[in-house]
Amino acid sequence: LIAGKSSEMSWTFQQAIITKQFWLLGLSFFLGAFAVHSILTHHVAFFIDQGMEKMTASSIVGIVGIVSVGGKIFWGVLSDRIGREITYTSGIICLALGISLLIIYDISSCFFLPYSYAFFFGMGYAVTAALSPLITADFFAGKTYGSIFGTLFILNGIGSAMGAWLAGLIHDRTGSYIPSFIVMIIFSVLACFCIWLTAPRKIRTHQL
Repeated sequence: LIAGKSSEMSWTFQQAIITKQFWLLGLSFFLGAFAVHSILTHHVAFFIDQGMEKMTASSIVGIVGIVSVGGKIFWGVLSDRIGREITYTSGIICLALGISLLIIYDISSCFFLPYSYAFFFGMGYAVTAALSPLITADFFAGKTYGSIFGTLFILNGIGSAMGAWLAGLIHDRTGSYIPSFIVMIIFSVLACFCIWLTAPRKIRTHQL
């Protein structure tokens, strides 16, 4: 079975879970959540470790949240116009850039870097949240979409928990968040690669 090949097909959960698209999406959701939530859980502690005031660090978190709200709308609309893969890749570039700015901030504590991080990371986080249900619907739209997406989102939740745990473990063992930041950049790129392998562009072209 090829997910989404026929827009007329009514998918069952049993049919969906034997497709490569289901598992590639699950892996992408897992890796993306792993990367995002490891940062979301620890970025305040990271900034405080760098000597930032707690209130300032908290304000950075607020900016991430505000940016992500607008980003979710922006990426959703953009993906309908230029395609899921290109949009997701653009968001992952933002995500990787945001994490890279944390690494740079560890070396050079320029005052503008945390705010630049908040923007780019907020946009990157937004793309993983906004496009996950849309890409799933491209392949598995129908009566069982809820159960299919819900199962995929379990993998998202597992990735979130494991990412937060691993980043903390790495920090406890090394005394630094930098190794985990590097891992999260790699994981975010792999999540993007999985989306390209699922190829929602082929399904949307067929349906349009």
